[in-house]
Amino acid sequence: MKELTEALVTKVQNFYNGEAYYGDPVLKILEGINAEKAIRKVHKDVHNVAELLAHIIGWEEYVIKQFQGETEFKMEQNLSFDW
Repeated sequence: MKELTEALVTKVQNFYNGEAYYGDPVLKILEGINAEKAIRKVHKDVHNVAELLAHIIGWEEYVIKQFQGETEFKMEQNLSFDW
């Protein structure tokens, strides 16, 4: 379990500020994005930056709570950030 936890922590660190498997890490991608840009919709069928971040943060909270043993913590379905 310790090895799995360490691997997950490394993946999260890379996602934000390391060598992400998909290209630039999130913090680099977000440089220069202000609130106005974050809420702008480029197309009605595409999530904006703020929605994507809310989705990421919501699921991170869920995973952290599970690792902390708070198994009663549930992710509510059909929230604006849970597609």
